[in-house]
Amino acid sequence: AAMDGAKQCAGAQSAYTGCLKSWFTEKIMKGHFTPNTDCELLFEEYRDCVALHFQREAMARQKARDLASKDKDGR
Repeated sequence: AAMDGAKQCAGAQSAYTGCLKSWFTEKIMKGHFTPNTDCELLFEEYRDCVALHFQREAMARQKARDLASKDKDGR
């Protein structure tokens, strides 16, 4: 299931990583030590995708535990 999340967020991760590499190459490596504001939105999209995946995983696991508990108790 964790791999599903990685696949779901691969586009967002790729976009953010590309932006970060570009910022590092074009700014930091050329001596422009400025905050990376160029990639903020891409980072937020990637972070939100990962967070949503983990929330869904947690809900699915809780549901599975609840069903197992009901089966065990005979309800």
